[in-house]
Amino acid sequence: MNKEFPIGIFYIPTWAATNDIQYNYIQDAHINFMQSFYPNVVGINTEEQMKTILDLAFARGIKVQVSDSRMEELMTTATDEEIDAIAGSYKHHPATGGYYIKDEPSREQLPRAAYVYKRLKWNDPNSFPNVNMFPSSGVPDSNHKDYLEEWVSQAGPSNLEYLTMDTYPFVAGDVIGSDYFKDMENLRAVGLKYDLKIAAYLQAVGLSLGETVYLRRPNADELRWNVYTNLAYGVKGLYWFTWFQPIDQGPDTHFTTAIMDSAGNKTDLYVPVQSLNEEIKQWGPILMGLISRNVFFKGKLPPGTKPLPVNYFWEPVDDEDQIISHFVDSSGRNYIMVVNLDSSNHKTLRYHLPSKPSVLTEVCKSTGAEIPTSYSSVTGELSSTFLPGEGKLYLLADD
Repeated sequence: MNKEFPIGIFYIPTWAATNDIQYNYIQDAHINFMQSFYPNVVGINTEEQMKTILDLAFARGIKVQVSDSRMEELMTTATDEEIDAIAGSYKHHPATGGYYIKDEPSREQLPRAAYVYKRLKWNDPNSFPNVNMFPSSGVPDSNHKDYLEEWVSQAGPSNLEYLTMDTYPFVAGDVIGSDYFKDMENLRAVGLKYDLKIAAYLQAVGLSLGETVYLRRPNADELRWNVYTNLAYGVKGLYWFTWFQPIDQGPDTHFTTAIMDSAGNKTDLYVPVQSLNEEIKQWGPILMGLISRNVFFKGKLPPGTKPLPVNYFWEPVDDEDQIISHFVDSSGRNYIMVVNLDSSNHKTLRYHLPSKPSVLTEVCKSTGAEIPTSYSSVTGELSSTFLPGEGKLYLLADD
């Protein structure tokens, strides 16, 4: 799993919808990792049920983050023997990819979460247990970056397969949450500091708490924007929140339909997600080998972000809102990812490369191969049209 880009889902089909039809939908959407959790209200509680899910997933080449009712004690009273028994139940199944421990632990819970994490890794070294970290809004009394670093320190950088966090951009109203890019900056910085792969969650659902809309349901163009803004920060794992529409969350909590509705019907987001996952899949082998060097913004500067320096080696001709990210691979080759930050409109973006490299290719989203661009080595000019929220990945010749 370490060499494959995880394309995952959180809130898997309910037990009533655990069948070949639903798992074919998951496979057809290019999902390769499913995250279960406990406690839950989806009717999946037992080891036997989880093994049924593992069998369905294995038949489709999908890994599963497992959970059952025993997970409820992991953060409190579970003994080493009980933790070992959970791992013993699942570690020999070829579809086991990880173990659910805790979603969004408080700072006070980090030591216990780290202990359980290390114990499960000791039992099953090839798995990656999951402790998903809060965004900055969940740690109001402490520095968010420090909170992430404390988790890394408690778990041990050499033990962590991924540093994972959720931060959701599509809040109430037609705006982007003010902490979204600050959170991504922190995740990227801590990942680079400790040489860790980072992963994040993508928003595919709306949420109301009582009469207050907390998150709004995104459209297809906004899903694209969410994917490519994450990739621009160097993430090496993405999980859709949510796949199924959560129900029975309490009288004051209401989720909109997601990629699927609560009855297991595809919604209008299924095909866009399927297409985006195919693009991630094709880029995946390259993305897994890239190291993030810089993430800069042109045009409007969101809180916590950095402006593109003057006289940068990749110069936008126009003042359009965009991300320009620089990556290198293990051979030292330079990649640039550009993201159109307009989630509503197509944009033609133009660039001047002062060094005039001999060749500039684009990584194709449908094949992962290098393809020609409009770039001229004589003028150093490039122009390309972007879909709303779209990102493109370019490879510069090593002259």
